[in-house]
Amino acid sequence: MPTWALVVTIIIMLIGVAGTILPLLPGTVIVGLAAVGYAWAEGFQSISVGLTVFLMLVAVGTGTADIWLPLLGAKAGGASMKSMLWGMVGGVVGFILGSIVPVLGSLIGGVAGYVGGVLYAEYLRYEDWNKAITAGLGGLVGWGVSTAVRLIGAIFIMVVFLWQVL
Repeated sequence: MPTWALVVTIIIMLIGVAGTILPLLPGTVIVGLAAVGYAWAEGFQSISVGLTVFLMLVAVGTGTADIWLPLLGAKAGGASMKSMLWGMVGGVVGFILGSIVPVLGSLIGGVAGYVGGVLYAEYLRYEDWNKAITAGLGGLVGWGVSTAVRLIGAIFIMVVFLWQVL
């Protein structure tokens, strides 16, 4: 495989690692696809088919953490399914409205919208701010943990890839 192909793959992987923190980019999936693309292009010489499948499972599992971990966090905080759906709607609205401010606006807007949606629905449910705040904080913690999981997953895939190729 030409050196330029490895360099391009590494650049794509670095963009993917950045995408685990920045919104708009499915970072972990980008890193996983870059590894698969390289492995396929070189005929699975450096990276076996089995390892490629494993890396894609890691990419999918950690790459979707931003969907299931905030939900688990909100649920652990006592949120109902209806409140979590309100949180998802709030997250989408916050993301769209936050996109007015480049890069960080959509990230902050999405998180604030998610927490706001959970708070709103839980307050309507119980009329108790303490319960609503507990559920909202659970969702916020879940989001933070999901960001860390995505970042760790992307770095893991990249390290395994480089270990096999170099």
